[in-house]
Amino acid sequence: MITYDLFVDIIFRVLNFGVLIGLGIYIFKKYLKDTLLKEMLNKQRAMDGLQQERDALMLQNKKVSHTVRTEQKKYEALQKKIEQWTDVVEKERAKRSFEKNDRIRVLKKNAQYRVQQIRQEQLVKRVMPRALDEAKTKLQKLFSTKKAQNHFAQQIIQHMQKSES
Repeated sequence: MITYDLFVDIIFRVLNFGVLIGLGIYIFKKYLKDTLLKEMLNKQRAMDGLQQERDALMLQNKKVSHTVRTEQKKYEALQKKIEQWTDVVEKERAKRSFEKNDRIRVLKKNAQYRVQQIRQEQLVKRVMPRALDEAKTKLQKLFSTKKAQNHFAQQIIQHMQKSES
């Protein structure tokens, strides 16, 4: 059974515990509550500020991402134009090279033709006097007789008469 001393001891323990709790609550309210509330409010404001900053950074990130995509599209379009330009330049170079080679071929052909003409003219200048001399000599021998002269004249007349008919 519970004795009176034990009962009083329990009551005083509970009372002491209650007084300690009350004293803790009093000190908390008197000295710590305002400070803690201010710190909590400051932390909340800091959190709100950070949230706003986060939102602003997210918006800025979206804008930057949009700008990057836009610039990427511009880059790709420019790259395509550069490739097209390069193709056109290469085709133009090939065309010019072909035209140049064609002109060179024509010039070489003309030069060869001109060289042949000059050689032929030189050959004619060297050979023609001898050929004329030889022809003159042969014709003089061939037509030295009256009979050969008459025969040649008759052939020319017959040929002319056939041409007229």
